[in-house]
Amino acid sequence: MHAPRFTSMFASGALAYALTFGGAALVVGAGCSHPPSHAKAPRAADPKPLPDVAVTELAGGSKKLSEIVHGKVAVIDLWASWCTACRPVSARVAKLAEAHKDDPDLVVVGLDSGEDAKAVTAFLEGKMPPHAVYLDPDFVLADALGARELPAVVVVDKTGAVISITRKLDASVVRLIEDELAAP
Repeated sequence: MHAPRFTSMFASGALAYALTFGGAALVVGAGCSHPPSHAKAPRAADPKPLPDVAVTELAGGSKKLSEIVHGKVAVIDLWASWCTACRPVSARVAKLAEAHKDDPDLVVVGLDSGEDAKAVTAFLEGKMPPHAVYLDPDFVLADALGARELPAVVVVDKTGAVISITRKLDASVVRLIEDELAAP
């Protein structure tokens, strides 16, 4: 009989812990605490430029993030179909995109992390969000940002600097986005 082993792993883009017994494993997701919704959104003290990685379009082809967000306030929703915690966040991101669909200064992007187009297309069948969806099958952006858990909501200002990375889209993050949209 094999002794149980407790290990941490970064599997499918989510930090998890596995307790393994021989060939079987129990995977437990890591938790996190969130500030109350009335709190001010975490803002980077020293904003860094958004990494200019290539992302894949659902229909094929690729684009650099700089082409997508250039000169605009951007909200990038890092998610995956297997991530149940991502679903309510992605729903709020979709509502934000719908509410600002006519705002030329805001771009909202859904970025599936760790999956291929076939899996994402099947998951989104009949429920395509009102914003563009791209793929990052190798977690290039998540790794470059240090986003080790999903969901992750990345807010980028008009200069292309990452000003916030959070795990939710609450009133404080929406307020931060609106403040950025109002800035000259």
